[in-house]
Amino acid sequence: MSTTPLHQTTQEPLDEDERELMDPKTWGWEKTEAGHTTGTPGAVLEVRFTRDEMLALNRIAQQSGIGPVEYVRQTMVRHIADHREEGAAKHTRLA
Repeated sequence: MSTTPLHQTTQEPLDEDERELMDPKTWGWEKTEAGHTTGTPGAVLEVRFTRDEMLALNRIAQQSGIGPVEYVRQTMVRHIADHREEGAAKHTRLA
């Protein structure tokens, strides 16, 4: 695991302009601009299934009237919600 701080580079700058851009002391922290998030931040996961698993997933999703990707997404969203409720219930009992 690397112990290089995030602001350090793994290569030397190509020229003086790049050297200045790579130097955190020249970044103009006093003139920051507010950013705005567009949409809902999220992530896309790549999941590998065997052929047999994919055939079964397609069949199950089709029975639900949706595609396999949406079926997996909905299943996991329900699973996450269940775990959140379990966690909240545990904290309530402990208090």
